Amino acid sequence: MPPFYERVTEIPEGNPGNLVTLSRLRFLIRSAPPSLGFMANEVQASAASQADQVSMLFRWVRRHMRYIHPDPDPNTQVLQTPELLLSTIMRTGYARGICGDYVSLLGAFLYALGIPIRLVGAAVARDDRVWDHLYLAAMLDGARVPLDPIPTVPWPMGEEIPADEVTSRIEVQV
Repeated sequence: MPPFYERVTEIPEGNPGNLVTLSRLRFLIRSAPPSLGFMANEVQASAASQADQVSMLFRWVRRHMRYIHPDPDPNTQVLQTPELLLSTIMRTGYARGICGDYVSLLGAFLYALGIPIRLVGAAVARDDRVWDHLYLAAMLDGARVPLDPIPTVPWPMGEEIPADEVTSRIEVQV
C-alpha cells in the first residue's frame, strides 16, 4: 500500500517530469485499497447505468474537493493517495488538492468499478507545450468521455478544454 502522501522529488523539468507524475498517479489509482470500493459499490447499486455511475462519482468528487494551487517548485510534486482524500472528506466534509489529487480520487473510484480510464495531460495555450493540467477520460459504451472534476473548470462531465486552446496533449491508459 502506498503512503498517504506520495512525494515525488527531483523530477525532470517539463513534460519528462510530467510523465513521472502520470506514472505515479497511475500507480496510486491502481493500488488504492479495496476499502475504497465500498463507495463505488454503493454507487453501482443505486445507478441505472454505467454512465450514471460515472456521473454520480464525478459530481460527488466535485462537491467534496477544494482546489489549491500547486507547489511553486516545478521539480517537486506532492500527491495525496485516494485513501487519504476519502478519509479527509469523511472526517471534515471536504479535502483540498491539486488537479492530480482530483484525478487520484475519481480515478480510484472508477477503477474500482472496472470502468476503463485514461489519464490526460494537456498544455493549455502554452508555447512551450508543457502539460499544465491533468484530468481523466473514461470509455463508456465505446465512446471517450472527458472527466475534469475541478470545480474551477467550467465544463460539465463530457466536455473538456477546447481543442484550439490545447497546444499539446497526452493520454495514458490506467
